[in-house]
Amino acid sequence: MSSKTKYAPTQIALHWVIVLLFYFNYFVSEGMGRANYQHNSGQPVTGSVAEWHIPVGLALLGLMILRLFLRLRDGVPAPAQGGDPRFAKLAEALHWAFYALLILGPMAGAASWFFGMRSLGELHGPMMSLAFFLTFAHIGAALYHQFWFKDNLIARMRA
Repeated sequence: MSSKTKYAPTQIALHWVIVLLFYFNYFVSEGMGRANYQHNSGQPVTGSVAEWHIPVGLALLGLMILRLFLRLRDGVPAPAQGGDPRFAKLAEALHWAFYALLILGPMAGAASWFFGMRSLGELHGPMMSLAFFLTFAHIGAALYHQFWFKDNLIARMRA
């Protein structure tokens, strides 16, 4: 069990930068399927969505790998106290689901774009949509802790 009471400053900064990059790329993705098809068919790519989506996605991937490394090296705070222990296990599973989705999803997109692996590209969108919807569960759980348990859980992710 960890004795940390909050995340390290680097982990906090990475969390919020990743949030911004993820939401940016999620909402700046319209037309990527067409752009990917054009790119892998040797056609000129029309529209500018790929000019943003690809580098932001690669940055997100790199930062998520760094975040995973830091989590494994430095650890994380112990689960919040006072709630049902099953929710602590659920919270841990949710965090690992984010790591999986936000590493494997961009890898699938990159494999489709750079190596023409269309089947992996077909997984990219649903994986990112699942990550998007899981953010609402994550935010809801943090707010529930903050205002129902009044345990100041959100302070663990503030600088």
